[in-house]
Amino acid sequence: LENLTIRNSTTNGVTVSDARFLDINTTIIQNCVNGVNGQYVTEFSLNGLSNVLNLSDGISISNGGRFNWSSVNSVSNAGHGVVLNAVRSAGFSEGTSNSKQGDGFNITNCSNIVLQSFDANVNSSNGVNAVSGNSILSFLNSTTEANGGGGIVLSASSNNTKITNADSFFNFGYGIDILYGSSVNTIIVGCETGYNSSGGLNDNGTGTLKSTTVNIFA
Repeated sequence: LENLTIRNSTTNGVTVSDARFLDINTTIIQNCVNGVNGQYVTEFSLNGLSNVLNLSDGISISNGGRFNWSSVNSVSNAGHGVVLNAVRSAGFSEGTSNSKQGDGFNITNCSNIVLQSFDANVNSSNGVNAVSGNSILSFLNSTTEANGGGGIVLSASSNNTKITNADSFFNFGYGIDILYGSSVNTIIVGCETGYNSSGGLNDNGTGTLKSTTVNIFA
């Protein structure tokens, strides 16, 4: 699917089920229910997708993997920006997930997920919410600002997570928040957090390693 504008669907803009080798390029999806809704999908490429003003989630995928997503902008949808459930081996780069009623990124039961060079700002809940059951998540070169919850939140049982070069400012919660000891072996390197209402870093995790992390309070 390429060079399309999809608007005003009373269901989803694009629904994908039991599919492989799907590319969506240079496409606008606006004012549908979910922008993209998929299940059991692999080798899924998104490049140059604008998902705006949809009535639920911008992108919602359950059960799949081996994704390559770049220049994806999920903005001003009424639900979460990007929802990943039971997805493995997926990359998201150079995109945004901003101004939602929920989380920018909502991640559950996923493994080997890399989000890099992204921003998740001005969401009503969290910028990034690793909900539970995750392993080997990487958040690289990110900006999470002015969210109603935390910037990057590990809610429960998200293990072996790496947070590198993350800037997290002006959030209502913590800049980086590891809520429970069930999240094991988080590595935090080269991050700046500041002007967050609850504080820069909340670490209730098990075996967290922190290096050259700057916490600024105001």
